[in-house]
Amino acid sequence: MLEENPRLTAIKIHAETAGYLVLADTWYPGWRAYVDGVQSRLWRANYMFRAVAIPAGEHEVKIVYQPRSFLVGGITSGAALVLLLLLAILRFRANRTV
Repeated sequence: MLEENPRLTAIKIHAETAGYLVLADTWYPGWRAYVDGVQSRLWRANYMFRAVAIPAGEHEVKIVYQPRSFLVGGITSGAALVLLLLLAILRFRANRTV
């Protein structure tokens, strides 16, 4: 195992033949799998675990938590911040002219 934290699992693996890497971690929407930097399909294994198809050979597998809700929340927060700054600038300019 190269690295493991709540949002990332990184593993180097040597597979004699093609197969599946099954992680006994709970499957949940928002996880993305990358094999050698290329996004791969993350399968639900035994209903509650995560699995990714691995070709034969040496590979680096990363499973990253990247839910779309984080992206939507970030975009919404950024837009709200820009709007707030624009309103503050307009109010500052209106008070200066009085």
